[in-house]
Amino acid sequence: MRLTINVSQFHALSDMARQRLQRSGVHKISFVAQVSDARTGQVLAGPEPIRADLVAHTGQQALQAESQGQIQKVRITNHLTRVIAGWTGAGSDDVRGAFQRVGG
Repeated sequence: MRLTINVSQFHALSDMARQRLQRSGVHKISFVAQVSDARTGQVLAGPEPIRADLVAHTGQQALQAESQGQIQKVRITNHLTRVIAGWTGAGSDDVRGAFQRVGG
């Protein structure tokens, strides 16, 4: 199988924004996913637009997360892994739940 991802939007917080914001900020992530047979090229699923926004850690929460090794890259990578696993049926699809947050 071949997974094709075309990113349409990616926005993470700058260091300055993460330091200044408190309880606001969102990593905006949108992409189109498609699964195809690697040998034949036949499309098996998609293309499907997927929103994978993630609440950003800011202020003290960001500092605490970083001290535990949870930098933005790690959080976003882990989140996208769970989102794609959920979309393909290899994991739970509840990681894309709705939330309200300034910046999202």
